Amino acid sequence: MSSSRAPKVSRFDTIIAAAATLCAQKGIAETSLREIATEAKVSNGTLHYYFPSKDELIEKLILSAVEPLGRRAAEIAQSEEDPFDQLRQIVDLSFGLFDDDWDLYYVALQLGDRVHVRLAERFPTATNAMQQVIERGQQLGVMRNDDPLLLAIECHGVMMRVARALTFGELTPPLRRFVEPVSETYRRILQISSP
Repeated sequence: MSSSRAPKVSRFDTIIAAAATLCAQKGIAETSLREIATEAKVSNGTLHYYFPSKDELIEKLILSAVEPLGRRAAEIAQSEEDPFDQLRQIVDLSFGLFDDDWDLYYVALQLGDRVHVRLAERFPTATNAMQQVIERGQQLGVMRNDDPLLLAIECHGVMMRVARALTFGELTPPLRRFVEPVSETYRRILQISSP
């Protein structure tokens, strides 16, 4: 007998989703743990069991956004495809995840740098994946031979500025429609100049 019920969402995930929604709507500082517990339909005790402090909750929220992105970007970087296509895939992955769960990524964009600095060694990042792709592109002779980390930071900065434009109200969703223009910008940044 097959069951057609949807998979059960864990309390951890329910709390993270509630925190993302409220923090995106009200702001992080203005959102209380009590409000998050109410939104998640869990007791304050349950919330504190999973997240002893608001800082820990926000840190886990950001990690739940960036860890899957970094892991999947690293998988893309390991493939043997055209390096420019790999970078396009990383942009498509990033913008797709942002579009699919904007509240989560909105909060991560707001505080990502604060947590990223402390936790960067614990998980792969999209910037690390881009650096690997650029190094491979340089070895293949299709990308310019400047510092690959700086080039990756520049490319990542372009992608994140487009994502942040949503938070500033400069662009409207979906971000996926900007995959090709961002990828073309990468090409202009990375291609070898003709003499």
